[in-house]
Amino acid sequence: MKIIDFEKLKQEIIELLVQKKSLVLATASKNRVTARSVSCVYDGLKIFFFTYKTSTKFTQISENPKVAFSIQNISIEGIAKITGSTLNDQNKLFLEKYKEIHPNLLKKYSKGEADQVIEVNPTLISLFKHEDGVPKLFYLDVEKQTAYSEIFIK
Repeated sequence: MKIIDFEKLKQEIIELLVQKKSLVLATASKNRVTARSVSCVYDGLKIFFFTYKTSTKFTQISENPKVAFSIQNISIEGIAKITGSTLNDQNKLFLEKYKEIHPNLLKKYSKGEADQVIEVNPTLISLFKHEDGVPKLFYLDVEKQTAYSEIFIK
């Protein structure tokens, strides 16, 4: 394990994430794990999406806030928080960003009060990439504010 610059890796991950309009979200409760794509917006490392109160993901997050995301070579573990309806003032930033990045989705899928905004605070992010021709995993431990890398194949 090699300690690396936290802020530098954080910025690299933020730059990669903002290019991704959707992520695959995994949720679990009562011995059931499910995964699906969700359309996201970002504020730094924070990830936001909306869902309906009647959805499986909403129920699972209500019962177990630990979630994971994946897209290409990025894996994210985090804690989800239900912040209320898309109509609430506290979700104004989400709404503005969502309308900008996904202009037609809100119109197409919104159900008003039934829409619930989910905010995910990442706890651990891993990024697979080659450095100097060597396959490595780069870890951003958001909780400990540390970053490190290790060779993927030993």
